[in-house]
Amino acid sequence: MAASFEILKAFAPLLRYPGAQYGQNVERALTLCAHEPQARACLERLKAFVAAHDSWSLEEDYTRTFDINPAVAMDVGFQLFGLAYKRGEFLVKMQGALRRVGMDAGTELADHLPTLLELCAALPADEGIQLMEECIAPAIKKMLEAVPKDAQGLAGAALALGEYVAANYRCLGEANPDLQDEAHDITQGYEYELGDLDDLRLGVNRHE
Repeated sequence: MAASFEILKAFAPLLRYPGAQYGQNVERALTLCAHEPQARACLERLKAFVAAHDSWSLEEDYTRTFDINPAVAMDVGFQLFGLAYKRGEFLVKMQGALRRVGMDAGTELADHLPTLLELCAALPADEGIQLMEECIAPAIKKMLEAVPKDAQGLAGAALALGEYVAANYRCLGEANPDLQDEAHDITQGYEYELGDLDDLRLGVNRHE
């Protein structure tokens, strides 16, 4: 399972705004996915696209593919709960989980998909699996309903992740909407603090 979580972590930088190391990150994911033919096929197409485009084109493709298309938004809580108040509860719980393992969401909200992939690897194994199967996998499945199987460009990173998750994890359908149920609370033990919701931002500018 440790190797599986290591692969999940390798997908995280592929789903973030592309930087100078993006091509190297694709190569690392390809190496780790040597025995994952479906995911590897998507990554090979992604590698070819990255090699054929400059950094400005990659940034433009990322913005067009993920930032301005709500159906493919990288926010797991939004995919699961939309704009309902339950998303706020989910964000608070993800913030608590990140604090517990010493992680920082950076400039993104706490339910950002790449961050939660890394969180899976940082949590105890059983909690990481639960986070994946109850929350992340359903969100990815919903995201990919809006991505054609033959999509080109950086969408290939999401397609590759979807193939990998489908081959290695169960998807338990809809996340349990009752976030107070301890049997389904992946951040059990986190104590809600007054003001937590005040920390949640509705918009983030990664260029600040």
